[in-house]
Amino acid sequence: MTAKRQRVIKVSVSELEYQQILERKHTASVARYLRELALDQQPRLDPKLHTDPVLLQQLVRIGNNLNQIAKGINSANKSATPLERLNLLSVLLTIERDIIALRQPPSAALA
Repeated sequence: MTAKRQRVIKVSVSELEYQQILERKHTASVARYLRELALDQQPRLDPKLHTDPVLLQQLVRIGNNLNQIAKGINSANKSATPLERLNLLSVLLTIERDIIALRQPPSAALA
């Protein structure tokens, strides 16, 4: 457990320096990044900061599709109409297409 931090150090930087710090930080907070840098500690990476927003958006879409399928399967019974089954199949095919697109390199996905 770390000791409670009671001391505050104020540092003035220019706007350019501030932007450079924001671009270089690998942590959620500037304070944590500067503290680790000043104390020669290996900065711990926050995985959420390095997530590609396009990838994240695609994963959200896939998750939404999976939720729709789960809802459809849970609400469907043996009397589900062929159209309802076709709709579920369509959603499954959309998910498959999205997963295949995620496996492609970014340049191939844009083509």
